[in-house]
Amino acid sequence: MAIFDGNTRTFGTLRDPLIGKRVGGVTGLGGGLNLFNSNKKKVGAIGVSGDTSCTDHVIAWKVREALNGSAYTVANVPFGVSSTHQDQMLQDITENLSGGPGFSASSYGHPRCANNPTNATDGGAIEGN
Repeated sequence: MAIFDGNTRTFGTLRDPLIGKRVGGVTGLGGGLNLFNSNKKKVGAIGVSGDTSCTDHVIAWKVREALNGSAYTVANVPFGVSSTHQDQMLQDITENLSGGPGFSASSYGHPRCANNPTNATDGGAIEGN
């Protein structure tokens, strides 16, 4: 992955190993959600940090649902990677029996967290837990 290439001491210099390389992709960290109004227009965002990524995501989800009488509910999300095309955190990683990182069926999977929220407590924020 290009973002990890080379010696970090040369970053920002003429010998920067990332010169001419495309750096990008998706970094999924729980706890950050966009706010969309009923016209599915992004009007802001909410961020929560302080626990596991999974718990942060659930708290952000529940706060968003409560804001302004559910004016920014998940039903307003115009797209997403979950099976409902919304912004649930996906936990679809299966073990790699050869060792190394597991495999995500969606390519957007997030590992289960320590003390992972359950279906009964996540409010619909996590798919596949």
